[in-house]
Amino acid sequence: MTDSTDQTNAALKALVPRGGNALDDDVEITMTVYGQTLSELVIAFEPGGLDFLIAAELEIAVGLDKVDIDLGDLAAYHASQEDYNDNDENDWQEEEIDIEDLYEGSEEIKFIIEIPGFSRYSTGGGW
Repeated sequence: MTDSTDQTNAALKALVPRGGNALDDDVEITMTVYGQTLSELVIAFEPGGLDFLIAAELEIAVGLDKVDIDLGDLAAYHASQEDYNDNDENDWQEEEIDIEDLYEGSEEIKFIIEIPGFSRYSTGGGW
């Protein structure tokens, strides 16, 4: 899962409902994925700090070889800050968010988290 330039064993898809965007104009959004395992997974969107009118979903699929935590203990987190461009790590607020539709297959796990906007998300709470 390292970063967006390495070969990974993860797939992510952001699904924004029609009419749910927070922008009046087209803006290029980038998504960077960090971490080697599920417990280290961090998804960062840029530009950050964009809230949706209607929550979007982030569908995450991770190969079983990257699953290093008991799925019963799996948690997802949303990190945000009032001024997204402020690099002060102490300004980040973290909240746990629900995991939906957890599926464990023979080669991967899949789940969905509801995302209120483009900022940072994690399955381990690390940033």
